[in-house]
Amino acid sequence: MIASDCQPLEPRRPIFGKRRPRGKILAVRWGLNPNSSSLGVDITFLLFGLSIITLLTPVLGFFLRFYRQRTES
Repeated sequence: MIASDCQPLEPRRPIFGKRRPRGKILAVRWGLNPNSSSLGVDITFLLFGLSIITLLTPVLGFFLRFYRQRTES
């Protein structure tokens, strides 16, 4: 069968005619969905992890410098 021989199942409606009803959001769920990618969850953990490391690095540096100054005196 050649692609030009195929007929659409339903006749196409004109785009400029009636507007289709808009869809509604039925529910929003947070967490993992087995039918979707877990990339969003991975990105979230990466962002939180990098934020925590960014905040803890200067604090750790302050404590190391404070400890070194006390041992040298």
